[in-house]
Amino acid sequence: KTADAGGARCRSPGRSPAMGNRVSTRPRAGSLSANSTSFSVDALSSRPNGSGRSTTAESSRDDQSCLNPTIDASAPVMTFPDDGEAMHTRTIKSVSVANGHVFLGSWDHTASMWELETGDFVRSFHGHKQDIIGICTQGEWLFTCGDCVRMWDTRTGEQIAAFGSKDEHVTSTFYAAVADPVAVGLLAGAFCRGALHIYDFNAAADRYKAAQRQHQADGPKPVYGLKPVAVLDGHSAGVMGLHVGEFDGERVLASASIDKTARLWSMRRTLCLRTFTGHTEALRDCKLAGVHLFTAALDHTVRQWDLHSGACKQVFNQHGSPVRSLLVIGDVMFTAEAPVNAHSTNASHAVREFDLVTGTLRTVHTDMHSAGIFCLHAMAEVVPGRGTEMSLFTASQDCLAKRWRLRALTDAEMDGIDVKPYASDDAQSTTDAKSPVPGAKGNERTARRSQQLASQTTANLDELLPVLKETRDAEKAVRLVEDTRARIEELGGPD
Repeated sequence: KTADAGGARCRSPGRSPAMGNRVSTRPRAGSLSANSTSFSVDALSSRPNGSGRSTTAESSRDDQSCLNPTIDASAPVMTFPDDGEAMHTRTIKSVSVANGHVFLGSWDHTASMWELETGDFVRSFHGHKQDIIGICTQGEWLFTCGDCVRMWDTRTGEQIAAFGSKDEHVTSTFYAAVADPVAVGLLAGAFCRGALHIYDFNAAADRYKAAQRQHQADGPKPVYGLKPVAVLDGHSAGVMGLHVGEFDGERVLASASIDKTARLWSMRRTLCLRTFTGHTEALRDCKLAGVHLFTAALDHTVRQWDLHSGACKQVFNQHGSPVRSLLVIGDVMFTAEAPVNAHSTNASHAVREFDLVTGTLRTVHTDMHSAGIFCLHAMAEVVPGRGTEMSLFTASQDCLAKRWRLRALTDAEMDGIDVKPYASDDAQSTTDAKSPVPGAKGNERTARRSQQLASQTTANLDELLPVLKETRDAEKAVRLVEDTRARIEELGGPD
C-alpha cells in the first residue's frame, strides 16, 4: 500500500501483521516494576501541552527534579572507564542504559557494555566493519548501527541478527535505530539513503532460538536476509535521529535527516503526517515532547515545532558549535555541542540548559568533557528513602562517557531566571528581556507561564483576524477576537 504526504510514501513489502495491532502487554524494558528501581526518562517530556508536569505513570512522582532539573557538573558520578583511561580509540557516538548496564557505541567499530553502579567493564561487541553511529536497547537486546543494524544478546554477547544485510559480505549502511517500547518487537532503522525500515525483531529472535534448539555443533549463525515489514519513504538523505512517542492517540515516529528536514510518521497507518522545514543545515537529533517536536542541527540551532500546525514556535540559537544531541525533561531542554573540526581552537563543546517556560538559556557547562559531546541520555531510579534520583549520561569525542547527577533547581536559582519574549520562527535571536507580569511576585513561575501563553495566543489571533473577516459571521468573529485580546491585556500580556 502507498500513502502520500508531502512526497512521502510507505512501501509494505510482503505480508505482515498490522503494525497498529502489535502492542504487547509485557512490561516494557526500562519501566518500573516490582523488581526494578530504574526507568527511562523519555516519558517525562511527554506532556500534553509540551510544558508542565507529565501525566505518565513514570513521572507522576512528586519530585521537582523531574519537572525542573539541572546538572550537578561539579564532578561526574562515574566515568567509563572509571580510571579515566579511554578504552575506545575513537569518538563515543551513542549511549543507552538498560537492565543495570550502560552501553556505548563508538566510531572505532565496536560497542561496549559496563556495570551501571560500579563502572566495571563487562564485554565488547565486535563485528561491524565501519563506524557505529547509533545504538538502542530493548529488553535483553542491543541494536548497533553501522554497516547494517546488528542485534546482540546482551547476556551472552552473541550476535542474533543483522538487519539490512543479505549476508556477512553484502551489507547496507544504517545511521540510527529505535525500538518502540510500547509496540514491543518493532525496530525502526534509518537507511543511509533516507528510507526508514521497520523490522520485526521478535521474528529474528525466534529464528535464532530455534537454531539453538537444534544443537548445532558450532553454534547458531546470525540471522540474515530479514525483510522489513514496512519501508517509509520521504527523506532524500539519511536520517541521523529517531524518536518514538504518542500524538493524537497513536504511536508516532519522528525523524531528523541530513536533508535539513524532520518528519512525523504514523506507526499504525505507516504514512508521513507532517514535514518540518526551516533548518539551514543537516539535522542530527530530534525529540518528541507532548504536542511539540524539538530538532537539533549543524546550523548551531534547536527548533521547537508545533505538531498540529507544523509551525516553528521557537528557535534556540545560543550555541557555539553544531548541536549534536538534545533532551527534554519537564520544563528543561539540554543540548550538546561538538565542532565539525575536532582541532578547532575556538569552537564550543558545551552542554547547555534552556528553560522552556521562559525560552531562555539558563546555564552553560563548558568543562564536562575535553572535546565535543555527541550524545545525551537520561535515566531515573527510585532510591529507597530518597525518592527519585536522575542521571544524565554524556558521550564525547575524548573517547569517554560520563554519568552526572541531575538535581532540582533551587528557589534562588529559579529567581535568577530572566523572562524573555517569545521567539518565533521570524525572530532568529532573543531580544531584550521583559519584566515579570505585575502583581505576580509571589508566584513568578506562574507569571512567566501566563506571559508566554499570552504572547502565543496574541500571535495566533493576529493571524486569525484577517481570515475571519472573510467568513460569513465576520462581525461576530471579530468581536470574539477583540474580546479575547482584551482579556489577555487584563492578565498583563502584551499590547
